[in-house]
Amino acid sequence: LDRQYLFANKGFRDLLNVKIDKIIGATDEQIFDHVTAAQLIENDHIVLQSGKTLRLEEINIIPASGKTATFQSTKLPLRDKDGHIYALCGISFDVTRRNQTEFELAESRNLLKTVIDTAPVRIFWKDKQLRYLGCNPAFADDAGLDSPQQIIGKDDFQLGWSNQAELYRADDLQVINTGEPRLNLDEPQTTPEGKTIWLRTSKVPLKN
Repeated sequence: LDRQYLFANKGFRDLLNVKIDKIIGATDEQIFDHVTAAQLIENDHIVLQSGKTLRLEEINIIPASGKTATFQSTKLPLRDKDGHIYALCGISFDVTRRNQTEFELAESRNLLKTVIDTAPVRIFWKDKQLRYLGCNPAFADDAGLDSPQQIIGKDDFQLGWSNQAELYRADDLQVINTGEPRLNLDEPQTTPEGKTIWLRTSKVPLKN
């Protein structure tokens, strides 16, 4: 409970690039910078005072490199046979790369969404049961909907072009069953005002 390290596995020692004799008996203040040490001490204090396991992400500055890393940590109290807390155990996984990958993926998705939403064409996607999974604003407007979210879960029979639903679904099923795209199809569509327009449509299979 005096916050001295009693044990550190090889992964922890390699991360810090510190020999075991420099860790055992040392405190966080002697190993980490003051900001990281203060965070670790605060989290340890919560565990020791509450007696409960704590799961969290901790941002640490690694002494060996000076780089900032994010760790997914589990901290739990260790009890003696009488149930009294005598120490704390910490288990941490470096999730820096995972978090960076998730951030880059989110950025990529945001960019893709911007392209889809602003492209001067109609775009939609369906599941294998031919229910809409989404569309861009231009397509939603064609359907007489206020937003793309309103089309999710619907099929063509539930939209203003129900008269063309069988035609659309036949094309969709051919793409799904063959795995081959159908390009530059000229298809009629009924508008929300009841008029018939013609669309040049390409449909491609989406694969995982």
